Amino acid sequence: MKRSLTAASLIFVIALLVPLIAHHVKAQDAAGAPVPSPNDIIDQFMTQVGQNQIDNAVSVMDGLKIDADLKQSARNDLIRVQSDQGRYHGYEIADTERFTNRFQTIDVLAYYDQQPALFRFHFYRPDTQNNGKWDILGFQVHTDLPEIVTMIKDATSDTAGRRR
Repeated sequence: MKRSLTAASLIFVIALLVPLIAHHVKAQDAAGAPVPSPNDIIDQFMTQVGQNQIDNAVSVMDGLKIDADLKQSARNDLIRVQSDQGRYHGYEIADTERFTNRFQTIDVLAYYDQQPALFRFHFYRPDTQNNGKWDILGFQVHTDLPEIVTMIKDATSDTAGRRR
């Protein structure tokens, strides 16, 4: 008798849990995959640069798709840096300026044989609802050392020095 009571209780609990689990899974599916943060996008971008996959790195910058000239300019800048500065040795985030919860600029020091280069990314997300997707709308490369020092010397970032 005790066994059938335990089995009946187990069946009852399972009957209650199945709809709850199904609802939870359905809610997760509706939410979709998590949206990459700007730092995640930079990691992906710099991984491609490190693997000498310049076209793949440029394709990470979805926001540049609206202007073919901007995309080509970014590609040319990356090829020039690689050609002029030698082998890539990693990067650090030097500064993050969060202007709003929809717009921020991140400065990345990319290390090469000859000298570092500063990559400046401008991130924007028009929709903050449902964890809106971040796009890179602007990208600049700086290789003049005095200019780089001036640009990052007063960095007061909460992510400065994040190495890769």
